[in-house]
Amino acid sequence: MLNKELAQFVPARVCLACDGCCRFHDGGSVWRPKITGDEIKRLYPDKLDVANAVLDQKAVDDNGYFKTVNVDGACCCAFFDAKYHTCKIYSERPFECALYPFLLVKKEKRIFLGVHLSCPYIQEKHSSEEYKRYVETLKEFFQAKNVVEFVQRNQTLAGTYLKYLDEIEDLFFLY
Repeated sequence: MLNKELAQFVPARVCLACDGCCRFHDGGSVWRPKITGDEIKRLYPDKLDVANAVLDQKAVDDNGYFKTVNVDGACCCAFFDAKYHTCKIYSERPFECALYPFLLVKKEKRIFLGVHLSCPYIQEKHSSEEYKRYVETLKEFFQAKNVVEFVQRNQTLAGTYLKYLDEIEDLFFLY
C-alpha cells in the first residue's frame, strides 16, 4: 500500500484543522479526492466486484470522486467528521488524500507532480529546507517501480485543474 510508504508533509493535526481540506465550495468540486478501483477493494474488502462497491458505497460517485455531504451549509467529504475535524478513514485514506497538497496534474497528455500553492502550510514552508528535502523525497518515491506502475494504472488520479493552474506549481515531470 503506497500510503504507508509516503511520508505526509503536512502534519495531520494541521491539515484537518484547516478550513480548506476536506471542505469544498460546491458538491461537484474538482478538489474532491478520487479513489481507485484498487483502493475501493482495499477499503471495502467485503465487496467482491469493484462496480458493486462503487454503487453500494454511497460515498463514491460513478467517476471515482468522493461525494460530499452538507454540513451547516458547507460541502464536506463524506468521510470527514466536521464535529471533530477528523477523517473517518484516515488510516486507510486514498492515495490522493495522503499525497495532498501535492497533486498529480495532467497537461497535454503528460503527468506532472504539482503542489497546491493555496495550502496555508505550503505557503508557510515553501522556501524552507524541509520543503526542498520533501520534494526530493517525492522524486525518489515516484521513481520506484511500484509507484510508477500504480500511477500508470490509475491515470484518472491526474486532474487537469484547468481553472486553477495559477494555484499549482509544477514540480517535476512523471511521464
